[in-house]
Amino acid sequence: MLAQVEIRSPEQITTGWINDLLRGNGFEGGVESFQIAPIGSGQLAESRRLSLSYADGDGQAGPASIVGKFPSTDAVSRETCRTLNLYRNEVLFYKELSAHAGIFVPPLLAADVDPETHDFVLIFGDMSFCRAGNQLDGMSVDEGRWALREAARLHASHWNDNALMKRPWISVPQTAQDFYTTELVEQAWVQFRSLFSERIEPEIQEVCERFVKAHRMWNVPLDTPRCLTHNDFRPDNMLIDDAAGRIATVDWQTVNMLSSGMDVAYFIGGSMFTDDRRAHEQDLLNFYYDELTGNGVRYYSFDQFFRDYRHYSFAGMAVALAAIVLVKRTPRGDDMLLTMLERHARHVLDLNALQLLDG
Repeated sequence: MLAQVEIRSPEQITTGWINDLLRGNGFEGGVESFQIAPIGSGQLAESRRLSLSYADGDGQAGPASIVGKFPSTDAVSRETCRTLNLYRNEVLFYKELSAHAGIFVPPLLAADVDPETHDFVLIFGDMSFCRAGNQLDGMSVDEGRWALREAARLHASHWNDNALMKRPWISVPQTAQDFYTTELVEQAWVQFRSLFSERIEPEIQEVCERFVKAHRMWNVPLDTPRCLTHNDFRPDNMLIDDAAGRIATVDWQTVNMLSSGMDVAYFIGGSMFTDDRRAHEQDLLNFYYDELTGNGVRYYSFDQFFRDYRHYSFAGMAVALAAIVLVKRTPRGDDMLLTMLERHARHVLDLNALQLLDG
């Protein structure tokens, strides 16, 4: 059983706890005081940056700042994470898999979760030299390649890994997409439409109606290889290092074993402006596939990958709809969900993927 969590909220952090943490990670410690400030716009958890001041004044005894992640203060978001084991999943990803998953993540300093209360803490080295991705701003084609390179490394790291699939905490969904049941999607669409019908174009509403009606048929497991997938692979969960041309991926609550097409369709369909996606989609798919096979994946043809990709063009729609009932609402969050829904629906139309719902 995992140890009890010592720190359950940012308010409980002390200089003594920080110094113990630093010394446990090979630093000298000596923090005399710290300042704490919120960062990010996460809807499932709370993130804070701790700026550290050292007794010697020069900061050489440890990092200038660290980042902590804690349970959400919102009751709806916290209950969602408790019910779906999302906090547990993220902590165990960092503790058990991140070092071997091939993907670039922030350096981990501490990770702990209480299996009964679902209180948790994650502490990372601060990557303030990166800029945070933004769903509303989209990503450039170059940034898209950086992200897809990371996705290919992640997917190749545990391709059809039967041993990993036997770990008790790893979800191996018996559906196309984990977490989002037909009942949830149907309920969410009713609420989404009541809130935003005037902001959703009729063409997009029609795609939503058809998807929701056919969701149970769509959400069947695919006969395709499984790999370690992020399942919320989008700009808000990325830190962009422009100097290195590299992206670090965060927010691993939804990690599980699905098709590689899930992360790729979710990213390309929802993270780029529609015109950019249309102009560069084929090049990005070729780039990802070359990276995947270059990392050792065999016996997975491009045609099969594209079939998986086309199927998962709907996945981002399910996420955008379900979020309206699963996480706390904010004005920025509403704009983000509407943006995701429109981009993914237009992706579905461009791929002629509505044909898949006629079966």
